[in-house]
Amino acid sequence: LKREFLLGNIMRLTFELPPGVSLNSLGFDIGLGDFVRIKPYVEEHRKLVENPDGGRAYSPVLSPELDGQCGFIIKPYGPGGVSSLLQNIPIGSEVLITGNVEHVFWKERARGYFANTRNMACGSQASFSVALIAYGIGITEVAPVALSELRDPRVKQVRILWAAKTWSDVDWVWADSDEHQDLVHHFFRQQQQGTYGVRLQLTHILSQEDRSGCLRGRVSAGVLRQVFLDDNVPREDLRFLAVGTTAMLDFTYETLSGLGLDISRSNGSWSGGNLLYGKLAENVSLSVRHPSPLLEMLRKTNAAPNQKRQCKRRMVTAKEASNKKRHRKRRVVTAKEGSNKKRHLQDVASFEQPG
Repeated sequence: LKREFLLGNIMRLTFELPPGVSLNSLGFDIGLGDFVRIKPYVEEHRKLVENPDGGRAYSPVLSPELDGQCGFIIKPYGPGGVSSLLQNIPIGSEVLITGNVEHVFWKERARGYFANTRNMACGSQASFSVALIAYGIGITEVAPVALSELRDPRVKQVRILWAAKTWSDVDWVWADSDEHQDLVHHFFRQQQQGTYGVRLQLTHILSQEDRSGCLRGRVSAGVLRQVFLDDNVPREDLRFLAVGTTAMLDFTYETLSGLGLDISRSNGSWSGGNLLYGKLAENVSLSVRHPSPLLEMLRKTNAAPNQKRQCKRRMVTAKEASNKKRHRKRRVVTAKEGSNKKRHLQDVASFEQPG
């Protein structure tokens, strides 16, 4: 439907969904880090992509309850990829988008993609500190997750480490943020306004630029220790999530494991008490998932106007009911008094006139 360039080749794409369909109705909860996979559809487009059957994963950035639309912020990294295809195909082109949260084994990469579930017991009164690491454009998943976690009063603090090459790779999140209604810009607008105070800490690390207020270099054990591990937060209360390429995730979780955190790898996937998410088993229905704090908030917001309208209708109905009560009472009295039939019918009719 729409292609907007935010800065350089970073763009926000809006896609049309069938009428009455939203990502939420399909089972997606972006507050839990759910993503969709986009693949080329027509043969002409398939020829332009190196792995057309595998596609590429993208994190939605518009409200999951938005009917008929979904949107993504993407950055192409070279020819032959789905992102490059989306940058160049005409507006109105069709692509394949997964119709449900990935919950199957992907044969081409010999690994499973299973739906996330928060690694915090529902109803627990324990407190947590959420640690998020975003590599490059991975901030498009991290921002909605942070927005969600900050809605939970049990989360005492959210710390974000955003790794990029230069400052120009990150400052698009603040540029003209008032004009953009996606959740990424919404989050950074709140961050800039100090909405969450000390509950939110954002650290930048740039690998190719020196800049005041930013770390310089690459993510390492020392950087992770400096940003996330201090004496103020018990390690058992930490919940980590890293978003980037498979190699970046493996490096991050291996490093955190080496720092003594409860994170380990088994059968190609990472698990442990210090991860923000656990994984549902392949044969478990998505309906058992507890909604994220973000999705709960959106549902309450959308329900409020409906409840208000229902209250208004009930007030009108009550008034009409009062008239009907008077109407019924008049008819009974008229019948008791034994008035003639013609007069009785005229009397009833007079109460039934509209207005």
